[in-house]
Amino acid sequence: MGTQKIYANDRWREALPKIPAGRLAEPSGIAEVIHFLCSEESRYISREVVNVNGGMLMN
Repeated sequence: MGTQKIYANDRWREALPKIPAGRLAEPSGIAEVIHFLCSEESRYISREVVNVNGGMLMN
């Protein structure tokens, strides 16, 4: 789903106050995490779940 499609729907306004980062993610931010996990720099990371959600699922 593209960013424009998300902003066209008002549901994001309900979710925004629940996100500690105070903003929606940009596709490039998600891509940067994926790029890092596919790189040699992450070679010691295994069997982890990386939540890219602006802190919405922090415990």
